[in-house]
Amino acid sequence: MKKNKKIFIIILVIFVIILSVSVLGRNNIIIYSKRDGLYNNKFKITDDTINDVIILWDNKKVIYNNYKGLFLYYLNNNKNKKVDKQVNRVDVINKKYLLYEKNTNFYIYNMMTNKKKKISIPDYFEVSNDKTNLLFYNEGSFNIYNLNKNKIIISIKDVEDYKCINDSCTKLYYINTNRELKINSKNEKIIDKNIYTILNVNKKAIVYTSYEEDKYALKVKRNFSKSIILDTSKKIYDEAIINGNKIYYLVSGVCKESKLSGKNKRIITRNVDSFVNVYNDKIILVKGKDLYINNKKISELINTENIITSKNKIYYLKTKNDISSLYMNNGNKEKLIAKNVGMFIKHDNNIYYIGDYNVSQKYGNLYKVGSKKGIDKRVTSIVEKSIK
Repeated sequence: MKKNKKIFIIILVIFVIILSVSVLGRNNIIIYSKRDGLYNNKFKITDDTINDVIILWDNKKVIYNNYKGLFLYYLNNNKNKKVDKQVNRVDVINKKYLLYEKNTNFYIYNMMTNKKKKISIPDYFEVSNDKTNLLFYNEGSFNIYNLNKNKIIISIKDVEDYKCINDSCTKLYYINTNRELKINSKNEKIIDKNIYTILNVNKKAIVYTSYEEDKYALKVKRNFSKSIILDTSKKIYDEAIINGNKIYYLVSGVCKESKLSGKNKRIITRNVDSFVNVYNDKIILVKGKDLYINNKKISELINTENIITSKNKIYYLKTKNDISSLYMNNGNKEKLIAKNVGMFIKHDNNIYYIGDYNVSQKYGNLYKVGSKKGIDKRVTSIVEKSIK
């Protein structure tokens, strides 16, 4: 009996170790390229030149397109499946569907059944947030094509601009050619007129601007309420971010804050170039080469092209004498992560970067922030395009 119990414990320990390694492996999948091919954690996927590489959101498959064709690569068994010959363009829509262009035609490929279907859509389209619909204009109409039903489910004529309310985009605000603001519904009504642009939308409110009598008006409409004017200006309103019951907006370099009700309006700071993101109920701003949270400067002389927030930390590069260094900032203190950094990305809520970067050779070593051990050497780039 004791012997059987001992064997059971040994088997249980082995199972837990295998499960832990499996989970750890899935959580640490990172796709990157070297001069001799495409890799995942030192394991070579292909040694061919890559045109398009996409990591699927489930971290189980990699899609790549080269001169030999379009392939699905399965990370669990390291096997390839050829989808088609070389194609012009690749887009992963969701876990189930792959969309690609070949010889000016578009095809939907079902990765569950391994079947493809030719569809008729224009070159330019967007994908709904829930990854179930394609959004595009065609012959003066705005159309929503459902992937599961394989047909257009909504078509609205006379749409100049739009913002989706829900993740599938089956409910949306739009501006028509008469500059009227509408919402698609059975009983479409004109919400407002003389609309200039829609700045932001969520499930509770829309923020937009109108233009009349030589001035712009910033307005907000909450569900089941009439529109109210938050602000007016002779300058264009550049940006607006809705955060809970508050809104941050930018006009002529001035960052302002207000409740959606129009109360407690105030100026946060001036001379702002752009917003980055909301951070702990405050706004991250860029002024020239300096980084601010509200009116507090937290860093200076940064590279403003790539600022990433992750786990309540802000990451960015600083370049001096052509050498870039990666920094982390918690809003109060700045910390140097690494010098000689070629690039960095956010992937699965982790920050990966190419350090020890050799500018002349254009490669370096791949690291994950928080881990002292490097992942691989002589890495030229990290694959950024990822569906989550």
